[in-house]
Amino acid sequence: MNYYIDFLALNQVFSKKVRIGLGIIIIIDLTLMIVNANYSPPIINWITRGILIIMLLIVIMNDFFNYNIAKLFGKAFIDINENAISMKPSILTKEQKVVWSNVESLRYDNNRLKFLLKNGKPSTIDLSKLEYKIKNDIKDAVRTIANKKNISAVI
Repeated sequence: MNYYIDFLALNQVFSKKVRIGLGIIIIIDLTLMIVNANYSPPIINWITRGILIIMLLIVIMNDFFNYNIAKLFGKAFIDINENAISMKPSILTKEQKVVWSNVESLRYDNNRLKFLLKNGKPSTIDLSKLEYKIKNDIKDAVRTIANKKNISAVI
């Protein structure tokens, strides 16, 4: 059983209200710029317009091309397969990986998957920042693989 979720595909860069507000501000700004074509705004206005254009490009990439700009900076995922369980909850965190062949037992406690490895060392994967449905799907996938590999699991 394989279970994979790309967390960046689930998240929107900006909320719907922010995108609507940004669109209105850009339309007003561009209208004023066209009306006052001969007026050269000070540097602050140019900086503000530059920021608005960058935000507009991010929204366009996210909404129309279905591409999250955060993917340029890294990955955020959970991957559970027959060989290992890997999780990287955000682009700024380090990937956590546990290989099934090294696992002696595991238990789910307080939103954490706690593994006891064959060398006696513990390993933990924190699920506290995930949605309830995703946590249940992860528990089902881990339980299924643990049963296949004869690993004692308390989930």
